[in-house]
Amino acid sequence: MDANRRNDPKWGYADDNSCGCGAIPQTMRPLLCCPLCPDTCIVEDLYNATDNAVCVAKYWASKI
Repeated sequence: MDANRRNDPKWGYADDNSCGCGAIPQTMRPLLCCPLCPDTCIVEDLYNATDNAVCVAKYWASKI
């Protein structure tokens, strides 16, 4: 499962699928470097559970 807003309009959860920073659609890769998030990482960081990846995941866990 890819936790983002990409399919929210399709399922009636939101009017659009944009991120608060303006990225359209909100998908996983832009979430990793979104200017709204205090940390950034790359997909490989997620696979390796680096400190930055953990910070990014914690930030978005409370937002999505």
